[in-house]
Amino acid sequence: IKATTDDMKKAETAVLRMANDQYRKIIFNAQVYANTGSGTYEKAVDMATKDFLSAGLNCIEYANGARHTLADYADMAIRTACKRAYLQGEGVKRQEWGISTVIMNKRGNPCPLCLPFVGKILIDDVWSNGPNDGRSPETGIKYPLMSKAVAAGLYHPRCRDSHTTYFEGISTPPDDKYTKEELDDLVEKNRQEARQQYVERQVKKFGRMTKYSLDPENQKKYTAKEREWKNAYHSLKYPINDDMFESYVMPRSDGKHTDILRPRNIIKRLNSNQIGKDAYRHIKENDIPVYILYNVDNPIGVSGEYDPTDRCIYIYADKTKTILETVKTIIHEAMHDRLGHNGTRKEEVLCFLEEAKYEGVKLTYDYLKGIIKAVNNSNVYKDLPWR
Repeated sequence: IKATTDDMKKAETAVLRMANDQYRKIIFNAQVYANTGSGTYEKAVDMATKDFLSAGLNCIEYANGARHTLADYADMAIRTACKRAYLQGEGVKRQEWGISTVIMNKRGNPCPLCLPFVGKILIDDVWSNGPNDGRSPETGIKYPLMSKAVAAGLYHPRCRDSHTTYFEGISTPPDDKYTKEELDDLVEKNRQEARQQYVERQVKKFGRMTKYSLDPENQKKYTAKEREWKNAYHSLKYPINDDMFESYVMPRSDGKHTDILRPRNIIKRLNSNQIGKDAYRHIKENDIPVYILYNVDNPIGVSGEYDPTDRCIYIYADKTKTILETVKTIIHEAMHDRLGHNGTRKEEVLCFLEEAKYEGVKLTYDYLKGIIKAVNNSNVYKDLPWR
């Protein structure tokens, strides 16, 4: 509590001083721009406030020179204080037990600074009053010191890694090895996380500029940019959790936000029965990418397409709309690949029958006649031969 309140007092002083300086600068610049007569009053104000609105109150400067807004700093300070309070509480309990050995938990996406220590046993000489020589009182085994790990970057601000008590001779021995594939995956995850944080900042930036700009042209321009970044954020926030599925979201012409179908829900629905499982397994085993498209041109109004040249599947999510219809379309297009894609109406009938089997429809003679009639009468398939 003391750490957080003291830090906030320093931040409050910095915010007030910066706000005062910025408002003085904006008023002066607005007057200068207006006196030049180069634009309207609204444009002059927007020109004067542009830099300030773009950056926000980034009055907090860290030791490495990075500047952050008060919201970022408050989030960091509270997270860090809570983490240290938690570690201190556990350390006190370990002192009561007379144990100072801890293990850094191995998780899916460790912080880059913490990675060298993940899965390793340490002597906690910071919170658990462990011996300074790093030797365990129980076994005499020498372990690295927590203090040196912290000095090297462990438990940096906003750190999400943590350690737990290691009971020598009882706890499971640590796994501190990462394969090359795992390390490459960690690099990619950290890159995606950095990208998401950047996109979040851009959404906030253009949100401020849209809200506080006075000139209608500027408002329109910044609204369009905010919409683009929101769509980008949505795509990153709900990423594909299967390497064969990719979602593409184009900005909407009406400026509204696009709701996307989460790929993990599509995959879960696909695997709900044997027909869907067979289609999903075929896609995976044959490396057939599935591209789920939003807000794209679809002149003939189809739900999906199979491209035999690139051997991939396109799903027009604006047409399918629901997870069920999307899954049925994936099954339909995957069946084209399984049948060899001969480009015939008979093949289309077989693909529609596969959809019906997925839904559990009873395949009667009349139902089959209805599918054949629908395919024969469709403008989409009118140029295809029967077989």
